[in-house]
Amino acid sequence: MSKSIAVLALCVAVAPALAQPISIEAVTADNAFFSPSLSPDGNTILAVGRSAERDDLVRIDWRTRKVAVLLSAHDAVGERIDWVRWKSDTRLIASVTAMVRRSSAGATGTRLDGGTEYEFNVARIIALDADGSNRVVAFEGEQRRLAAAAASTRLVDLLPADADHVLLGAYGQTGYALWRLDVSNGSVRELESSNWETVSWATDVTGAARMRLERLPRAAGWRYMRRDGDGWSLAFEQRGGEELKLPEFELFGPGPDAGSMWVAARQGDDERTSVRLYDTASGELGPVVFEHPRADANYIVTEPGSNRLLAACVNLDRVECEFFDPTLGRHLRAIAQFFDNSAEVRLYDMSEDQNVWLLFVEGPTIPPAFYIYDRAGARVELLSAQTGVSESQLGATNTFAYRTRDGTDQWGYLTAATGVAATGAPLIVLPHGGPESRDFFGYNDLVQFLASRGYLVFQPQFRGSAGFGRSFQEAGRRQWGQRMQDDVTDGVRALIDDGRVDPRRICIVGASYGGYVALAGSAFTPDLYRCAVSIAGVSDLELSLRADAAEEGRRSAVFDYWTKSIGDPSADKEMLQQYSPRRHAEQVRVPILLIHGEEDDIVPIMQSEFMDRALREARKDVRFVRVKESGHSFPSWEATHRQTLYTELDAFLSKHLSR
Repeated sequence: MSKSIAVLALCVAVAPALAQPISIEAVTADNAFFSPSLSPDGNTILAVGRSAERDDLVRIDWRTRKVAVLLSAHDAVGERIDWVRWKSDTRLIASVTAMVRRSSAGATGTRLDGGTEYEFNVARIIALDADGSNRVVAFEGEQRRLAAAAASTRLVDLLPADADHVLLGAYGQTGYALWRLDVSNGSVRELESSNWETVSWATDVTGAARMRLERLPRAAGWRYMRRDGDGWSLAFEQRGGEELKLPEFELFGPGPDAGSMWVAARQGDDERTSVRLYDTASGELGPVVFEHPRADANYIVTEPGSNRLLAACVNLDRVECEFFDPTLGRHLRAIAQFFDNSAEVRLYDMSEDQNVWLLFVEGPTIPPAFYIYDRAGARVELLSAQTGVSESQLGATNTFAYRTRDGTDQWGYLTAATGVAATGAPLIVLPHGGPESRDFFGYNDLVQFLASRGYLVFQPQFRGSAGFGRSFQEAGRRQWGQRMQDDVTDGVRALIDDGRVDPRRICIVGASYGGYVALAGSAFTPDLYRCAVSIAGVSDLELSLRADAAEEGRRSAVFDYWTKSIGDPSADKEMLQQYSPRRHAEQVRVPILLIHGEEDDIVPIMQSEFMDRALREARKDVRFVRVKESGHSFPSWEATHRQTLYTELDAFLSKHLSR
């Protein structure tokens, strides 16, 4: 694909018939291309190509499309390539993860009674030439310097100004340490030592360690430490409790000057996070550089090498950016127009002379793809796109505004494939998880899978969603089954009143907190829905909180957060039981599908077991699908397990939403 932006013509295609539905195989296929990196001279792309059998580290001449495989990792032996980066035009580094298996063993090497075999991933950093030769592995033959031979190593800083070295983080003999790796021979030197609570390092534009992140004991929170002369001082601390009332703080990356860091911060009673420079030497936040009146600062774009701020962005219904570099803004706006303003365009990488850009592009009708932008020729060239799904199968996403019962203006995303009836269509209500999360304008596998089958898909941004300021987010605290649920219900009723949907064919589907919303909808507004699907959803609020207290401790940040979000299992027992769907199974009047991963450590599978048992005892229509070897987030499940989920979901909805 190659077009000139200057001569782009906008076209509208009308296709009244519904396109072929997206296949389950296509929607559950792993991305075949990821972690691209543009060479400093802009001529070559490194990337990881993934298949069912192996990962390949490939080098691509984007002009000639010539591809060379530099390294392979085989899934059969538990190997994966995590990412790859250019160090220079002739040298690169990559992370390779291998599965390590261990067993509990006695002095003779045999397993003890009750001992178990276990496995875990170990990541290693390697360096190699651009033709795949001269490979070296960090800590090769020097594992004794690490806390354990199986300790992973992580990239901290590419050190762009140093041709021979990068910085790594790994647990040494006294805690999490910062190491300098010589990419030519693999030798390492320890630069900084810390403690066992440290989990990451942050360096400034000079490559000097300026901050580190530590976990507080007993999972009570976290803190940033800053370089203070030859020692370290507390920069910011976030405990589970409110007693400290310190600024909220998120580290974006190094600033333009030695010792400075770009951060998003919210001080005192600030409503939204803003972009500032943080001086690690003095511990002072600088003045606000960027602040949006309606949303929290989401991400920034900085100039490679100088770390000068080029753009700062927020997410409303679409991404909005303020460009501090007018040239960058002009080009990105032109590129967005190239995609008919129907996609989000993000600058992913650029060459040293800034003439070649690597772009990440996605939209509801544009599957995630990487493009090359040749700035001199004003050309956009497709590099790699998700396969198996055509644009004709995808539905456009728009916003639907409505007013809630208490007079609050709300909105959600509404997606419909071409050919779906303008009135009286079947509806899938798809509340997001979190609940302090949100949905985004972009490509969503589940949304498009459902839309391609002729359903309208509604994603309400209820109060409690994140990114729209402190007040909006905190308005959802202790409102499970109440205000947050009402926002979802009111959106559905507004769609019915608008004539967009058939009130007899509405199903609610959700995962995690969204699964709770689905179960709550079936129990507390049973006449509104035709069916409900809960994927890893909570069914009993009180028991969920008591499990967190037992697992994490009542003084932990985890338990403190969930008591703020949901309620206190001792003081609010009656309220928690009142809004627990499991305790009101007799009110459910619609078929229920429960899907849960057996290895879920966020919402244990017992939550679906509770609901399944309660529904069966109440003689309700329920199907419970247990997914082996799978955790909480279904998008990260193995492809075969995701196929099980989509197969069950497709059959359930087809059965209950047909006329």
